[in-house]
Amino acid sequence: MRIINPLYDHAFKYLMDNEHLVKKVLEVILEKEVLSVESIPTKQTLLDKRTEIPHPRFYFKAIIRSPETGEQVVLIEIQKSKTPDPFIRFRRSLRENYILTESFIDEQGREVQKPLPIITIHILGYNIPEFDSPGILVHNTVIDATTKQTIPHKKEFVQFITDPCYILQIQRLKPDRKTKLEKFLSFFDQNLRTDDDFILEIEEQDVEPEFSDIARHLNLASQDENMIEKLWAEKDLKNAFDKRKKNI
Repeated sequence: MRIINPLYDHAFKYLMDNEHLVKKVLEVILEKEVLSVESIPTKQTLLDKRTEIPHPRFYFKAIIRSPETGEQVVLIEIQKSKTPDPFIRFRRSLRENYILTESFIDEQGREVQKPLPIITIHILGYNIPEFDSPGILVHNTVIDATTKQTIPHKKEFVQFITDPCYILQIQRLKPDRKTKLEKFLSFFDQNLRTDDDFILEIEEQDVEPEFSDIARHLNLASQDENMIEKLWAEKDLKNAFDKRKKNI
């Protein structure tokens, strides 16, 4: 089965624009029940000043539920990068999210503005040398500075100033993929690239039944001439930058 390569920006946007599939993807990554998800329009994409290639970023307001925290309304930011050094870009967009607020009705029936807890997800097409795993969770842990003991907490103060962060490294995928996260990340496996590079060839029997709708969605786009033209343009732009970089 041929699918578009979601490591390409246009292909990734095509996947993120489907809120039904985004809900499924978030449940796999967060390992929490996602009760609802709503896309939040962004003002603009961030521009990589080295390549002059725009990087799309995606925001979702979601209601998630887990036994540990119960129901929560959160802001989820998803970004993807094929090349290293996206740190300033990631930090800049995160800074902008801190000022976003949501209207709530308090116990007295009054409408109040409160910030949303933020969860960030970074999908990387390269490796962070220190981490060998395809999936890393950096979580907000409270530690007593005097005893060094971990303190359980559900305090808003801590939730609003420290953010859980998921880092997914595509190139760290192992051949033996047992978890749902690893099986989902198989859609990004760059070892499956065809000569076109922006098309992957996957074995249909290897697709987890739960993810068959994602496979069909990406397969459908591989037959869309408009999408293929966008991917060719994206590839040509990247090749032109690489060529210019070699000549410097």
